[in-house]
Amino acid sequence: MSNDVLQVLFFGAVGTVAVFALWYIFVQAPKARTMMLAPWAQKRGLHFTPPVSLGAHTTGSEVSVLQGTVQGVGLTVRSSRLVNSRRAGLPGATEISVRAHAPRPLTFNIECVRTPAPPEADSFQTGDRMFDARVRTRSDNVQAAQAWLRTHLQGALPLVVQDTGSVIITYAGGNTSVRIPKPIASEAELDRIIGLALAAAHAQV
Repeated sequence: MSNDVLQVLFFGAVGTVAVFALWYIFVQAPKARTMMLAPWAQKRGLHFTPPVSLGAHTTGSEVSVLQGTVQGVGLTVRSSRLVNSRRAGLPGATEISVRAHAPRPLTFNIECVRTPAPPEADSFQTGDRMFDARVRTRSDNVQAAQAWLRTHLQGALPLVVQDTGSVIITYAGGNTSVRIPKPIASEAELDRIIGLALAAAHAQV
């Protein structure tokens, strides 16, 4: 077989591999990431709404939504993934929304950060030594935050904080939003996030 034929075969094979690699990276892998929540949502009886693709040239967030009722608690989970951006440190976020079973006309925010973390002058202790050893906590209403955290949440919250590094919670008249700085990446993470949502719905101020 001549060198010319071998070169044609070689470059043809290399070209085929390159085309397949580009197809997988830019078409198949993003499509798989887009739909990976669908079977997990179905297992838990949640309705899955896939994200609307922004295309290959638009920078922004593609948002997947899981919505439904788990153990009598209505919840909405929005998992957003930043696409077409070089800001690798900002891959996306997840936000869980629930309604408190016993709402109170109060508004407060809580920030929980995984320890070890730099000490903050406005951080506070919850009174649970195991929780405080794992999570540094701040709030704009310490009294309300302490009361809320002591009911149901101190078991579920550290698990999510350990996964994500931080959690930001907003309570507004019983409407509770829990935000974490990453998209859902595994089925175990989804279960921990749902567990936190259930705990947040039952927590009382």
